Amino acid sequence: MTYTEMLGTSHLHPHRFPALRPDGEVEPLRLICLPNHISIDTGMARTAVRSQYIIDNYPDFRKVGGALQIMNHPDIHIDDLESLVGRIPSDRRADWTASEIADWWRSSHSADSITVQRVDTDRYRVRSLEGVKDLVLEILRADGSEARRTVTIGAGGEAIADFGEPGSKPI
Repeated sequence: MTYTEMLGTSHLHPHRFPALRPDGEVEPLRLICLPNHISIDTGMARTAVRSQYIIDNYPDFRKVGGALQIMNHPDIHIDDLESLVGRIPSDRRADWTASEIADWWRSSHSADSITVQRVDTDRYRVRSLEGVKDLVLEILRADGSEARRTVTIGAGGEAIADFGEPGSKPI
């Protein structure tokens, strides 16, 4: 199993499933919990859609970089779904399947797959087991300022993110 939803919870970001071990410790599994989907369908009738509800809630997901998962039954409301997707801004949007979201999250947010190690004041070594494309590293400096660098790393590779100079330098 690659991914699931935790329907009894509410969250905007994917995360690893927190499994309770018999000894009482919590162990994060490789299973990824996706944010609960929002269904466009409210019934089988032609007008039983809630496109506007999804449009109205989209800004909350975008503001925090969350994953908005839209679901529909594949045999109804297809035109409504296509229209809805066309109304959602496409910049910074990834049109991915649930499996693709889970694979991305696991490869870019799990210590099993990615490590970040400080080299010196402004540089960080990033290693990727599975490979990542356009991974954004963000640091918060003591003065409150933020800086971001983007790296792309092949499977088993590494890169240096240099926060002292614009951009990042692959090794």
